[in-house]
Amino acid sequence: MIVYCRKLALIIPVLLFAPTVLLAQGVRGELRVRGDAVGFQGLQRDSIPESQVSGSGAQRQLEDGTVVTCVTGDFCRWFGSGETDTVYPIYQDLRLVGWTGIEGLAFHAQVRGRLGSDDAWPRSEQEVEAITAYIGYRKGDWWVQGGRMLRSGSLGYKNFDGGSLAWSGLGPLRLEAYGGWSLGIGLVAPRNGELLTMADEYAPNKRAYIYGFDGALDFGTNFSANVQYQREIRTDNTGLYTERIGGSLRALVGNSTLDGAVTYDLAFKEINLARIQMSTPFGSGFGLVLEGRHYRPFFEYWTIWGAFSPVAYTEGRGMLTWTSPKDGLSFEVGGGYRDYDETNAGLDYVSIKEDGWRLYGGGHWVNGPWFVDGGYRSETGFGASRYGGDLTVGRLIGGNARIALFGSSTKTFGEFRIGEQLGSGGGIDGSWNLSTFTLSGSAGLYRITYDNRPQSEAWTQPRAHLSIAWRFGSSPTPRPSMRGIGGY
Repeated sequence: MIVYCRKLALIIPVLLFAPTVLLAQGVRGELRVRGDAVGFQGLQRDSIPESQVSGSGAQRQLEDGTVVTCVTGDFCRWFGSGETDTVYPIYQDLRLVGWTGIEGLAFHAQVRGRLGSDDAWPRSEQEVEAITAYIGYRKGDWWVQGGRMLRSGSLGYKNFDGGSLAWSGLGPLRLEAYGGWSLGIGLVAPRNGELLTMADEYAPNKRAYIYGFDGALDFGTNFSANVQYQREIRTDNTGLYTERIGGSLRALVGNSTLDGAVTYDLAFKEINLARIQMSTPFGSGFGLVLEGRHYRPFFEYWTIWGAFSPVAYTEGRGMLTWTSPKDGLSFEVGGGYRDYDETNAGLDYVSIKEDGWRLYGGGHWVNGPWFVDGGYRSETGFGASRYGGDLTVGRLIGGNARIALFGSSTKTFGEFRIGEQLGSGGGIDGSWNLSTFTLSGSAGLYRITYDNRPQSEAWTQPRAHLSIAWRFGSSPTPRPSMRGIGGY
């Protein structure tokens, strides 16, 4: 705790006074500090001599119904409920964008701290990381950026350290090339860093270069399209990490909107995603959304998981909506059906579910300062199923505050889970906006119970969070655009 206080004593003045010093150049940002409290229940390994368990084979049952794994002449083992505890993660997020006073030159940064987090929380040892930190310069139809960037496009989200060059000299057409050193997905760290080596014995031992090309056509609300190619290769050029191409489009056809996307794995010559969606309004306040998609999980080439031929599925979804602004009411109801491809697992004696379905519905009502939200969802499929609903009743206080009571209940079970689990509970949450500050928080209790799991004990889980956000600075007028083809 003393060490944490010393670190805060050094960091807080920087966070508080650095924006003030830069304010004259045009800086705008937000500092958010959030603390959570989350209860969890550990697992405890137990065993009994194999000779004391009736039956034969590796999988057997104890007298109380507990499923155990046995080794002949050794022990039968299983996992039961362990001790309960509470962890306290703490986050500090600083986002800022600034203008240097030189026309077209601007910078952007997002820094995350985990100072004071409970050691039991994942990645708490990485106390500070830069999610983005780049500078950009725009002159006429050209735009160049350099630093740590986060892209979003047809192939998803990607961090890398490097640069990009974009050109938009042909009206609706924009072109961009980018490259640098690739970072692991969701890690903001190299693939050969300790975050992966601690989790995977066969993690990469080399970093990766990334390069790609991005093209876009934008005719406003009538039509837009994007095509992206991206390749990640080891720095010693001895192997690929990824090589894919993706595209997306959006078109307005009469009153209907069409959305589509596709991604293709060039190494395995497989489509990872093909999706088409149509949404259209009709009648008085009604809307209809229809979607069809084919999806196959994608794994980077360095992992062993791609060798197991991930099972693809084809799915159809539909949703009907109705809105009445006059009455403050809106409803939605929908569902979907999913069909999985052949697993080729070779286990003829095991019956594995090959399809799945989902149903859901919800509503929203507003009457003056009062509001009510509710919904129910039901989903069953390959591996697991869940059913549950939630309800929130709240009130706006003035124009700057909100308070609400909430509750939810979810039951999960399935062929890959032994027994069922039910989590039910609720609590209170609220927020308050005051000038440049926003204070928000919630607290609740959830009761976790089990059926057909004799060694699992019911327990009560606490969940709570408290955050404060401070918005500072202002932007010059006019300011240079920070939006590029990659969606930074």
